[in-house]
Order: sequence, then C-alpha cells, then structure tokens
Amino acid sequence: MEVFKQQDISAAAYNDYIGVRKLPSDIMDYLFNNCDELWKLLYYKGDTVGKENVPVSEKRKMIAKSSGDNLDEYQVLFQFFTSDSSSKANSQLRIQIISAESTNRTNVLCRVGIQCIVNNKNMIVSTDESPIDNRALAMAQAVIQCLNGQSMETAKTPLNIDKSIDRYSGITKYDFNNNFSGYIITMSCYV
Repeated sequence: MEVFKQQDISAAAYNDYIGVRKLPSDIMDYLFNNCDELWKLLYYKGDTVGKENVPVSEKRKMIAKSSGDNLDEYQVLFQFFTSDSSSKANSQLRIQIISAESTNRTNVLCRVGIQCIVNNKNMIVSTDESPIDNRALAMAQAVIQCLNGQSMETAKTPLNIDKSIDRYSGITKYDFNNNFSGYIITMSCYV
C-alpha cells in the first residue's frame, strides 16, 4: 500500500499577508516625503496661503508612535477616529486597513481607509488653490493627488481609487462627531 505524500508546495506560492501590515507605514512614508500641501493643512491652524513647507522635524512630531501615547498631541495616527479620540488637534489624518480579501492564493485586494478629519470651527481656510477652501476636502484632494497610481514598496499594484478593480474606492463625506467632520478616502491595491 502506498502512503499518501503531500505535495511539496513552496511557501512562496501563497500570500503571507505581510504587505497588509506594512502598507499603512509605507503610505505614511510616501506622504511624509511627497505631500507638502497635506502637511501644511495639518500643521497650520489658520490659512495656508503662502506658508512655508512644514520642516521635517515638525512633521515627525505630528505622527503618533503608539496608541498608548497622549493622542491629543498628534495629527497623524494609525487608527480610526472613535468617540474617545483626540479632541484638541485642529486637523487629523488617520490611516488604517479597512479590509484584505484574498482573490486567489497569491493576491490580496487590500482596502486602505484614510480619514481626513477637521475641527468644524477651522473648516474654511484660504489655501494656495482657493481663497475659500474646505480644509478637509483640500486634505483629501492632496492625498489622492499624491497617492493615486503610486506604487508602494509592499504592494503588487499601485494604490488607486479606480472602481474598475474595487467598487468601494472613492471618497465619502463623514461627520465624526459634533465637533469634527471630513472625508474618508478608500483606496485599493493588491498585496
């Protein structure tokens, strides 16, 4: 009688989802180095017209390193807004994986949620693009302009907001609570 032998299938033939975990930090690294308009909207409480780009040292101070930190001190976080979220920051950017769906054994369709959150009292702002601008929409547009079609180190395909591969891609207006509103951007890629 012949004993059943399991086929030797290489581990590389299966997706290990490691790219899913690294994608938010890859996105942040890219925005950190390539999206000056976003950082100005996060950093300056008032108008951004003619303002200097935010220095690297100040950008670093805006990014939360963990959930245990005093989150009121940060504008960029890797978790979504909740009822007990920071209430002091004028503007916030929050990045988190919404879902990761296996499409076959090697590809995962990864949805990334990017929240552009602004205190309602600081929503209207003058920017280099418009004398009367919506800060949250300006943040969302800056993120999309910077990331749409961009390849990330851990992804197999570029980030996109193209409904041809993901019907959930797009931006949605959202009221986070009575004091904060903004937009949720849903972008996708394969990892």
